[in-house]
Amino acid sequence: MGEFYLVERQDFVSVADTIRAKGETQAPLTFPNGFKSAINAISTGIPNSVLDNNGTRTSFMSLFSTCRALTEAPMLNTSAATSTSNMFNHCNSLRTVPFYDTANVVDFSYMFADCSSITDVPNFNTSKGTNFQGMFSSCGSLRNIGKLDLSKATSNSALSMMFNFCWALESVDFVLNSIKSNIEFSYSHAGLTDESLVNIANGLNPSVVKVLTLGRTLKSRVQSIMGNISEDLFIKTDSGTTSLSDFILDVKGWSIT
Repeated sequence: MGEFYLVERQDFVSVADTIRAKGETQAPLTFPNGFKSAINAISTGIPNSVLDNNGTRTSFMSLFSTCRALTEAPMLNTSAATSTSNMFNHCNSLRTVPFYDTANVVDFSYMFADCSSITDVPNFNTSKGTNFQGMFSSCGSLRNIGKLDLSKATSNSALSMMFNFCWALESVDFVLNSIKSNIEFSYSHAGLTDESLVNIANGLNPSVVKVLTLGRTLKSRVQSIMGNISEDLFIKTDSGTTSLSDFILDVKGWSIT
């Protein structure tokens, strides 16, 4: 299926505005004879072929990309999906996303990039994902992300820019030992809770030698969080004898920058 435009109202001006927004231009548009009357004969919204698919569609790549007026994502049958790359990229007004079946998705890259209004995302199944580049990049209002399984993302760039410019991010979690690629939280993630920093540390896989980039503020905080180690798991406690920083460096074997 080719691209479609999400039109909020059934009128000629709305269609023209949507086309201009899609093309990121304010230039005048020229339409062929009969186009205006044809607009009044088509229904608006999202095609039934997208909403009512039978579970055979494998690519949802860029499906809603640059739908800047979209505030609530529709429920879709994504059971066969292998790519959600750029699915909601530049959907600046998007606030609500339902739970999608992502058990077979391999490519999550830039799925929510520049979704600047979204605050929470469901706990998607990411167990088969190999590419998470920029998945939440520039989600400036995003506060909470459910538990992520990154165990199949092993290339050096698989997690690059994944959380860049998530200014409001507070809570994030990872499956134990599932982080196997360089990962970065240095772009104004000062609001991350201590629990989230512990979750990040416990998510690092000790069998690989990689780099955790935290930046000055978070690097200082992991040096001050104390706890005890139980079977390669860091447990935060005020009476602990090991800093989270030492746990990352000595037990997990990762570098911190």
